[in-house]
Amino acid sequence: MLWSARLREALSDEITARFLGAIADELAPDGLALTLVPATVDGPVVPARDVAMDGAIAYSCDPASPALAWLERRTLPVVYVDMPAPPGSPSIRIDDAGGARAAAQHLVDLGHRRIALLTVQVDRVGSSHVVEQRMRGWLHALTAAGIQPDVLALPSSVGARRLVAQLLREVRPTAVLCLTDVLAHDVLAAADDLGLAVPDDLSVVGFDDHPLALRTRPSLTTVRQDVDAKGHAAARALLSAIAAAGSESVSVESHLLPVTLVVRESSGPPPAS
Repeated sequence: MLWSARLREALSDEITARFLGAIADELAPDGLALTLVPATVDGPVVPARDVAMDGAIAYSCDPASPALAWLERRTLPVVYVDMPAPPGSPSIRIDDAGGARAAAQHLVDLGHRRIALLTVQVDRVGSSHVVEQRMRGWLHALTAAGIQPDVLALPSSVGARRLVAQLLREVRPTAVLCLTDVLAHDVLAAADDLGLAVPDDLSVVGFDDHPLALRTRPSLTTVRQDVDAKGHAAARALLSAIAAAGSESVSVESHLLPVTLVVRESSGPPPAS
């Protein structure tokens, strides 16, 4: 499996750990094991070029990644997850844009007009499907409502609390739409640092329905994706692609999985002016 994040991040995050577990469970009955291969490496050893494998799952990688180019050069069966796929290749994605649009519309319907977007920086256009699709969904709903949001693009999703507190002091939005629930957790912490009550002073909406969403106080309004279903679908698509390798009639398995807005305690009407 071609992995864009650092291994430590992959194994410490509960959402990605569940995704990996679902893939491993689906592959095990066929005698296949999962190996994590970094999308970027420094040094003479290039795992995507050298590691023996029957097929690969490319997960949320930059399409221009040299490691991905090596997999394609090897003519291995590749399933693309949370990223664009070349024509004729299987892909498994969730409705990122639709989920983000629903989250933004939820805040618009509550009456919010001063809304901030909390995301992460991308290297270039096209390098992160998830970031771009969620931004697209947010802006679709907000633009239609005549709202120009403030955007904070963080250099990393790690250690965002200080920068978020600065945003809340300077911009003073009544609501924040967050790229992930992990970032939303930082917003809740920063709001607490500043003495802002959620949702009375500030509404916060995340994405993913990470286990953090129910552990936070207040509980987090978010967009739920079925990460287990995504992992199983990716593994089944890979098994089909491996079985069809070399066949002239290849059935491509591509799926766009639905998402659901889950309204909890962290969102409410904006404070009275």
